[in-house]
Amino acid sequence: MAKRKRKQSSWWSRLPFFKPRSPKGRRRKPDPTVTARRIWTVLRIVAVVVILGGLAFGFVRLDRYVRSLPDLQRWGHLELYGLPPWVRTSPALQEVIRQAAGTNLPLVEETAEAIGRRLEALPWMYNVYVQTGSQTVKVRAGYRRPRALVRRGEESWHLAWVGPSDVLYTPHQRRVVVMPALTIEGIPLVEITGFASRPPRPQGAVALWEAEEIISTVELLTTLGRMDELNCPDQPLLDHIARIDVANFNGRKDPKQSHIVVYTTGGTEIRWGAAFGQAATYSESTEQEKIASLYTFYKKHGRIDGTVKYIDLRIAQILPPRPLEP
Repeated sequence: MAKRKRKQSSWWSRLPFFKPRSPKGRRRKPDPTVTARRIWTVLRIVAVVVILGGLAFGFVRLDRYVRSLPDLQRWGHLELYGLPPWVRTSPALQEVIRQAAGTNLPLVEETAEAIGRRLEALPWMYNVYVQTGSQTVKVRAGYRRPRALVRRGEESWHLAWVGPSDVLYTPHQRRVVVMPALTIEGIPLVEITGFASRPPRPQGAVALWEAEEIISTVELLTTLGRMDELNCPDQPLLDHIARIDVANFNGRKDPKQSHIVVYTTGGTEIRWGAAFGQAATYSESTEQEKIASLYTFYKKHGRIDGTVKYIDLRIAQILPPRPLEP
């Protein structure tokens, strides 16, 4: 029996998009594997769409909820860095600084700016740098060290010399800052007496005392303080100085007498002479010669009281005259 030749398909029937029709009256049965895959694909697409939509909806609700909450902030306390020794031993001054800065400080940038402005207004501080950390507000600054004490009635003030690092420093202009008197331990404070000028009253800013009788005396005390740090830090000369009298400043009472007189704790008189920086005007020993004579005597005897009746530094000399009479 001869085999029937298979009818060759047309060329277009071999195209990928062409699907030949099933024989008449018959339909191809769907492949269950293919159907399952299609259904699974559709389900996965629907699941992804639902999940993404849920996440978007959740983020929107969460953002609205956070916006509805009260403003939450972190709070911290003040921390002072780089304190000089005399500030570390002065709890009264530290308390003034903390009160000016405030308590329960929010740890934001605006806090640092506000605290910096408040601390810069204190007469004890300058070049204030404030930084907010994770738990504290850190403060680093320069501190004006008091050198002298003045009293008028029941009021008292401390005086500090304005140095080159101070924001108030001006070349060729000597300045003295006035600050309220506090209990400060560990540094000598010499009282100035006999002054004729009035202490300035701070009006929202740091006050400067511009009277020459005060400026030259604080400059003298600052110079002696530096000499102590260099030559005798363990036994400073200023520990033996009680007060400086400027009642005869510029010879306003008696030109022939010493304009500046220094008194020790034991009452010994040190006749300094003209105001600091004015020695040449009155043909006296230079300031360097006066300081050298004073410290030479002090280092030789280890004290001033109980050695001589007085010390006159106006005339150049190696050792002061007038030994104490037995």
